[in-house]
Amino acid sequence: MAKKFTGKLAEPIDPPKLSILSIHNEQNEKELDRVFNTKIEKLILLAGHYNIPIDDNMNIALALRLAEEFIPGFQETKKKGPSTKWNILTRGILYAEIERMKEGNNKQKGISWAAITLSKKEPWSSFLENDSKKGENPAESLRRAYYKGKDNKWSDIFYDYYKTCLKIDQIKGNSDEVKKWEKQVFQFVNNKE
Repeated sequence: MAKKFTGKLAEPIDPPKLSILSIHNEQNEKELDRVFNTKIEKLILLAGHYNIPIDDNMNIALALRLAEEFIPGFQETKKKGPSTKWNILTRGILYAEIERMKEGNNKQKGISWAAITLSKKEPWSSFLENDSKKGENPAESLRRAYYKGKDNKWSDIFYDYYKTCLKIDQIKGNSDEVKKWEKQVFQFVNNKE
């Protein structure tokens, strides 16, 4: 599905105001440069819109991303059959995320509170989008998945990994490792159907 564009990406470019008296004059060159530079600026904004890094591969990455979004021949087919959304790994990550939310000042708040909070945030809100469409309560889906994954070894592994990231950050005095953890959770959950 096509993304909605805002800001400069939603604004059309004013056409060049060209003089008909001479094709090659300074004013015409300035107008053509203005339009060209505006398009380059918008390409960079478009790359940012799709979270594509601005580097030597930006143009090809952007072309592929747009082709995947708009041209059926570039789109991957969806798997047939029942959804495999929840598995031991996603339940393990969810368990670690809920346990993480219950730490610190949130100890008095429980699993239901954490499930409600997570169900409203990315990546879990997108992950649970189909549940919402079916009329299911997304927070309840998370709560059930938490309990199903509570005793699985991956739950402990993911939570231990998060705690290790937290300890490294405490030693370093920053939050770099926890931010990496959050990014990895986001990427993993978004790669699921």
